[in-house]
Amino acid sequence: MSNSKVAGAVSKAGYFQGQTAFLTSAEETALTESETKADRNKVIDVLRGLCIVSMLTGHFGTETYLRYWTHLPRFFDGAAGFVFLSGLVLGLVHARRIQKHGEWNTAKLIVKRAGLLFIAHIFITLVAFGIHERTGRIASVPSVSALGGLKETLLLVSTLRLQPFGLGLDILPLYVVFLLSTPVALGMMRRKMTGPVLLISFALYASVQIRPDLLNLVEPRSGSVAF
Repeated sequence: MSNSKVAGAVSKAGYFQGQTAFLTSAEETALTESETKADRNKVIDVLRGLCIVSMLTGHFGTETYLRYWTHLPRFFDGAAGFVFLSGLVLGLVHARRIQKHGEWNTAKLIVKRAGLLFIAHIFITLVAFGIHERTGRIASVPSVSALGGLKETLLLVSTLRLQPFGLGLDILPLYVVFLLSTPVALGMMRRKMTGPVLLISFALYASVQIRPDLLNLVEPRSGSVAF
């Protein structure tokens, strides 16, 4: 297999992963429409679209003028805004669902969605490893033997600890963790504990800014500290 074909396969895997995240948000929007179409917030849709454009210009055509002028702040990207908007919509939608269907049923729906993203992540990661084992041409993916064998590799992948740097394989694990924490956060806020939720969130954010590797649970051989 040629280098171009390998790169194309990896790009498609990363693109599919990004689209899965987009579909997560699209599903949330569909829930909003199904419950009250009149309450659809077009401002959120526009902002989400801008974030997607930012991500596309940031990851494709990296040497173009379009990317240069849309990413003047070097470390600013639409991904952060997209994740923020996803959390906002998630809270709006499921707060309404809790009122109609109760906390337990809503929590089950959120966990089910997290499970879907978990399966998608496992599949995409194994595809990337399969390509590397076949061709040896994806530099950011360690070999199975270097990780201690197939059993150890599968354990690392299934526990979300193996996220090869540069392939976007840290996106869905982040969504999985956020989704699984959503029922707890919503439950606390419904019980007038919004303050502690904000405090914990800020503490996690601040700690990572000071020590990026402080809460890093990723296998060091992945070469990534993003998650």
